[in-house]
Amino acid sequence: MKEWRIAVLAYRADGLHYAISARDRYADVGML
Repeated sequence: MKEWRIAVLAYRADGLHYAISARDRYADVGML
């Protein structure tokens, strides 16, 4: 039963990527 671990890792990785993308977008806006 490791499927849930894979799902959690994928969810965390996606959330981290989203957070980094959002931070970069806000940084770009802040520099304008």
